[in-house]
Amino acid sequence: MEQNRCIELHSPDGIHSCILRAMDPQEATTWFNALHSAIGKSTQKALLDANRALVSIIGELKHIGWLSRRSGSEQNGRSSSESSDELDKWQSIFVAVTDRELR
Repeated sequence: MEQNRCIELHSPDGIHSCILRAMDPQEATTWFNALHSAIGKSTQKALLDANRALVSIIGELKHIGWLSRRSGSEQNGRSSSESSDELDKWQSIFVAVTDRELR
């Protein structure tokens, strides 16, 4: 039984992925926590570096990271040539949050 033993990692572009399979759920939890912690520390360092470079231009960044948005969401209508598969595609975008805006 492989329940609660796998961790899936996906690249922001959605092209590459990796599946880690642990011996048991506890090991999977340990791996998840270690990866989550390392990613969090890297993100905080990147946020500090970005603020050093950008604070005078756009203000202080409060948060940075990846979000997914539905492709074609910027279109108001739906053309007859669009299939439901095209509407269900998601696109990863990098965002930055300040006190006043989401970029």
